Amino acid sequence: MKKILGLLLVIAACIACENDTKNSDPGLQAYTNNEEYKEAVKYEKWKPERMTAYIANENVLYIMGETDSTSYVMKVPYSPSLFGKTIKLEEYRKVENGGKQANIQFDNRESTKDDAYAYYRVKSKSSLDETFALYVTRGIDKNKNEVEMGEVYFAPEADQIPGTISGTFFANLIKEDLDETQQKNFTEKQKEEHAALQNTKIFQEGVFFRIPLELPR
Repeated sequence: MKKILGLLLVIAACIACENDTKNSDPGLQAYTNNEEYKEAVKYEKWKPERMTAYIANENVLYIMGETDSTSYVMKVPYSPSLFGKTIKLEEYRKVENGGKQANIQFDNRESTKDDAYAYYRVKSKSSLDETFALYVTRGIDKNKNEVEMGEVYFAPEADQIPGTISGTFFANLIKEDLDETQQKNFTEKQKEEHAALQNTKIFQEGVFFRIPLELPR
């Protein structure tokens, strides 16, 4: 019964995504809260201008949606044997890079194949290559409450198109504190703007539909 319900969910979600595009074009979308809206949780439709899916080391999948000011990344194990199955998102992981701790970026292929996490990056207005705020999958929020970090569900093999990937997802992300570099370089106004952002970033009813799979460049 659980498998049937999961199948119906992904079919319905993919149909909705397909209807929102032309000629069954690839799609990536979700409903998410606006992190800049301070009065309450305000949900909006999120549909990034650019989307990419990369396979790294033959068994790691990165899915990224990007706008001019933000980017969202999911990293999950990848194998045709996972089609029709659900992957639980876990704690965001940092890796050593040149002796220093560094956030895993989308084009970093050297990470554990079993990692499953998501993160959302708000780009700096002064330099889009720099991060203004980072939201990541964490099991505990700032109030010490447990967080259901999210899931990625791959559509069954019969519903997959060769060379593409389809499925559904949801994610609950927690805003990271300013790191040492940000604490040093941010102006007081920037620190206030960072503090004013919502502490959580939520993606609901997410769908990725027939996104072409690419190999690492």
